[in-house]
Amino acid sequence: MSGNIYFVNGIPAFCEALKKAGREKEAQGLVKEFLNSSFNLDIDDKVDRFLKLPSGIFPAEMAYFRVFWELNQIYIAGLYYITVIATGVLCERMCYDILAKNRVRAKDGLGLSNLIQLLSMNHLAKPDTLVEMREIRKKRNSYVHPKKKIINIEKDASKMIARITKVLHNEFAV
Repeated sequence: MSGNIYFVNGIPAFCEALKKAGREKEAQGLVKEFLNSSFNLDIDDKVDRFLKLPSGIFPAEMAYFRVFWELNQIYIAGLYYITVIATGVLCERMCYDILAKNRVRAKDGLGLSNLIQLLSMNHLAKPDTLVEMREIRKKRNSYVHPKKKIINIEKDASKMIARITKVLHNEFAV
């Protein structure tokens, strides 16, 4: 094991042992304490990320909204890889919502590139939206299919939040 770094999450096993010993409340307290300390560890950074989130009034009944909510939470938590990837998922969900809003049915199994192309060909999204969507797709693909080392994940995640915010404002803001 020398020279290598390992991650060991022994808390669930320890809590299970405490439960078997009749100390379930102690186990729950241990987990709560661990989660509170891990959440509060970088609270100032979380506040900064929270304040960078999109502002505006967006329809909560649209299908994209659940993904949007989760994207906000993972970005606040500082989960940058997932932020980049989830932004791509949200972008795809928004493509389907724009198509549905305009009563256009897309074939099953279309990728994000094809969805953006469909929006473009039918003039269903603003030109700025299409530019942002293409950039989101490219960055998302560079994370899902990495061919070179990722240099600044935090910066990429922040840019993705800014791009998806532009799409939200362009297409869904009230």
